[in-house]
Amino acid sequence: MRKYVDHPLILLYWYAVVGGTDTGCLLGFVKGDEELSTGTEAVLMSFIILFFVTFVLVAGPLLYNAEFYSPDKPHQRRTTYTAAALLWALTDTPLVAIHLYIYSARGLVSIIQGIAFILRLLSWVGCFLILWLVGLKRVADWLHSKTGCDEELARELLKAKAR
Repeated sequence: MRKYVDHPLILLYWYAVVGGTDTGCLLGFVKGDEELSTGTEAVLMSFIILFFVTFVLVAGPLLYNAEFYSPDKPHQRRTTYTAAALLWALTDTPLVAIHLYIYSARGLVSIIQGIAFILRLLSWVGCFLILWLVGLKRVADWLHSKTGCDEELARELLKAKAR
């Protein structure tokens, strides 16, 4: 039995909570607000539906696979990063833009709107940082493979420095 919760399950649970608050924002605030256009409501609803389709059919199974069926850590990381990239690109970015539009048009009107906005923004920033750091590491590894020194030279430099 595992004694810790690994990050694929954390992402799985996190996105379930964020999707639930977005749905609550749509049903509790946006549908009852006459000042927002029906176009805003339709766009928000369509991206929440896209979120649930992406989450349930693609990212959720990828995260579950990464947690329970990955043969090794590199496979687990690749699968988790793929799911995070899909969720960030297809759902987080447009939903953050929609929440920003609603916030700029109406301000903070209800608690569920504020909670959904903050959670979605945290989700966007967190996934962006994860993907940026992964991309940064891959570019650094590639640059090192093309221009970096080999292991023997590095050992010699460390021995010379230690003297």
